[in-house]
Amino acid sequence: MGYNNEKASLNQFSALYEYCQKKVISQIKTVLIKADFDENAPIEQELPFVYESKNKEDLIPVVSFDGGLATIFPGELAETKLIKVAGACPPKWQDSFIGLRDEMFHVLSGLLKWPEGAELSEEEMIQKTIDQALEVDSILETLDHLGLSADQFKDSMIGHLKYKQGNQVEDCFREILEWCLIINFTYRQKQNSKIDFKNPIPYIIVKDGSLYPFGKTVGDLMSAEIEKFLNSGICPIVGMVKSSRFVAKDSSYRKAINKYLKKIKGNTFFKIPKKLEMIIDSRENFYERYFFSILSGNSVYEIQIPKVNFQKKKQYAESIMDVLNAQITFNFGGSISTNSYAHQLASLSEAESRFLTDKIKSDLFKEVKKEGNK
Repeated sequence: MGYNNEKASLNQFSALYEYCQKKVISQIKTVLIKADFDENAPIEQELPFVYESKNKEDLIPVVSFDGGLATIFPGELAETKLIKVAGACPPKWQDSFIGLRDEMFHVLSGLLKWPEGAELSEEEMIQKTIDQALEVDSILETLDHLGLSADQFKDSMIGHLKYKQGNQVEDCFREILEWCLIINFTYRQKQNSKIDFKNPIPYIIVKDGSLYPFGKTVGDLMSAEIEKFLNSGICPIVGMVKSSRFVAKDSSYRKAINKYLKKIKGNTFFKIPKKLEMIIDSRENFYERYFFSILSGNSVYEIQIPKVNFQKKKQYAESIMDVLNAQITFNFGGSISTNSYAHQLASLSEAESRFLTDKIKSDLFKEVKKEGNK
């Protein structure tokens, strides 16, 4: 790696191109495989599932959860990641839910990366971070719901934070806190008389992002327990992913889907051929994967629905899709309004982070000066 702002040499191109021709292209060419595609055939013949939702009735309560990050003192020993997670719903449904909360937490990421700078050991900093996490009410409530002890959580997180070595720890805790809000919210609704549990879909949680978090993100213990929670079937949830390798606009995989989008009109849900899906993702998942083309392909989401939830009613997927379609907004090129409410509550801006850094520096300077005058 070069120095910051150091320009790269142009004489590397030929060697890199030659290497790619010999070693790389043969391994990545599958992402550009042309699936059999008849330009004149109806799209229903090309795809195993196509559903254009025309139902605009907004009859089932929906709620969404999201998390935001802000960094103060970036790149310094004092670098701190501020995390805010929140749940929100459209105004129409605010009186339908109970226990819809938000949470804040911070990670001293600079000290986790360079504990020796503060004359601490890695073990001391990890222990301090986990102890702070166990002071968060939402985490303690979730551990109780999952049947986990504080010691089990602590032992798992010690190993996980050692593996992280101070990198992306904030993403770990943001994801854990988002799931804590989702899990706690689900259990609170069991006591909610305003929810019609005779309905196979009493309400829907729209999660911004993928379901089933990886162990490398939240740790093996939390990953396994969240998986059990989702596979219990008690949570009416759907994941809406806007930046997966399937749908990100700059992804090579997206090119394999674009040709279908050209023939899809309106707001349409579809599945891609299994053969093509297996090329992109060969894993066996606990969820069914659909795609949601909004405004004739102007926006595309990957939709994930737990397989266990399909046991609740016939045409379960179509019912979920009608609810999502009823939440369409023209904001951001076509999106789900419920997610927007949660994002607004959880987002933390860079401008605020810079101002907060300057303000805290000023406050600290005053404190140090006061201590020095004693």
